Amino acid sequence: MDTSENNTLIEIRKPETGGFLFFFYGYDLKNPLEGLKKVEKDFLKETSVYLYRDNIRVYPYGEIGDDWLRLSKYRAEDKLGSYFSYNDLIGFVFITQKDNPKLRDAADREGLMNIHGAKDDFIALIQASLKVMKDYVTIDKKKHELRKQKVIKSLNQIYLDNYNLLQKKLLDLNDAGLIETSKRFFVATNNLVQKAKEDLKITQELAGTGMAVEKATHDTMSLLKRLKVNTEDFVNRFDIGKISTLELRDFLLELKENLEFLYQELQVLQPLFRIARKVTRDVSVKSVSERVIKYFRKELEGKIEVKLYPYNDIIVKTNTGLILQVILNLMDNSIYWLEQLSDNDKKISIRIDENENSLTFADSGPGISEEISELIFTEFFTQKSEGRGLGLYIVKELLDRIDAEITLITDPRQKILNGANFLIKFKKEEK
Repeated sequence: MDTSENNTLIEIRKPETGGFLFFFYGYDLKNPLEGLKKVEKDFLKETSVYLYRDNIRVYPYGEIGDDWLRLSKYRAEDKLGSYFSYNDLIGFVFITQKDNPKLRDAADREGLMNIHGAKDDFIALIQASLKVMKDYVTIDKKKHELRKQKVIKSLNQIYLDNYNLLQKKLLDLNDAGLIETSKRFFVATNNLVQKAKEDLKITQELAGTGMAVEKATHDTMSLLKRLKVNTEDFVNRFDIGKISTLELRDFLLELKENLEFLYQELQVLQPLFRIARKVTRDVSVKSVSERVIKYFRKELEGKIEVKLYPYNDIIVKTNTGLILQVILNLMDNSIYWLEQLSDNDKKISIRIDENENSLTFADSGPGISEEISELIFTEFFTQKSEGRGLGLYIVKELLDRIDAEITLITDPRQKILNGANFLIKFKKEEK
């Protein structure tokens, strides 16, 4: 037995199912690179995951419409893309009477009996294997997309280099009309590219603001609901003359504190709006970090220890909203992963290095595996159950705008804490 933070008893035991063998084959029916013909796709849609005992088929597992692995159920309740569907998966699971004595048939082809939870263990182990397999498929797809993005950036540079070369060749030909035509073509093309970049910039800002507003709205509505209940109770007691002067004073003090909380909550959002982002000033990274810690005090106090090394500060010439959004996203990310742990020793460290003009943001969470380290800054990549895959992507894009960069620290010697460690390097301002 083990006990979690909320004093819920957790039973730790070995599965009752016994050892078994399986083969799974996953396909992406929408990917032309798979090279599947229509007849092959139709065949896959009619197949499923089959169960055999001593090489004899066990029914009804594998029949069309039988969701024995609950894949359809999870796809309906969670993200579709997080699980295989039976349409793009074929599998064979093999058990034996000798190795799996508790996996016995129920009557009338109703599947397996659940003796001492053996059936539940059996299905859970298969589900876990399929989830790992699906995650690896997702990672491979993202890596492929990342390679394509790098190719696109390379092609963009090739386009610019070739345009410059073309201009040089045209100058050698001394054809003024052709030179002017090529310039107009380049200007028109470049305007389209710049328009697309500006649209993307606005979308990123709105997405980041939306995430902050979502949290603020949740906290604000929770507080307002509590205030409404307390106020109604107070009014009812007041009407029947059961409120003393001291109770009235305490109520007004509590009301004042709650209004101050709401004010501070909304104050954090103000710099994130687009009108505020147009104002460039000297922004203190230390002050913004302190503001973010205060903003998340409800999630942090008594649960997660936060250390901000205040000995140094960095001044960045930008708008407050940009730095605020970067630290907000990093903090929100760390809190999410720390909340998944049962460990009581949860920590977040923010270290500002004035000499290196850098900030290190670290936590004691589960960390980030090396195999996905190159994917975490790409859009729509997430490992959160309900994540959007925008947080770290937006952080990187925002920092790119001010010639700053963010990297994941993988060298254990450079880490502050044993979880995820991010290093932000700001551009040094010329004095």
